[in-house]
Amino acid sequence: MGYLEEEAVITYTRCLADLNAGLLPAWTSPEFKVPDIAIDYWHLPDNCTMEDLLLAVRADEAGHRHVNHTLASLEARDKNPFTPEEMARHGRKQSDARGLGWDRDSLKL
Repeated sequence: MGYLEEEAVITYTRCLADLNAGLLPAWTSPEFKVPDIAIDYWHLPDNCTMEDLLLAVRADEAGHRHVNHTLASLEARDKNPFTPEEMARHGRKQSDARGLGWDRDSLKL
């Protein structure tokens, strides 16, 4: 599952590059409005742009990538490192996420 999320991050990164290169003019048009459902879901300001939305979605997918790669490295007897108790016990915050997740050895399970 982590690799699926990794592909999503790559896809949104490419979409951002296309947007910034002027290849998606409908999304940069002054008349374009990000859908309210997206604004509500990602807690974006009402005047956000499509770039803002794509950045929020990509960040969300990156978080999923981190969690899924980490969970995939665990063994059945291991504790879930994302429970609030385990996060606090090891002094980790969600913002500590990096790359392809924590490897099993770094979790000190």
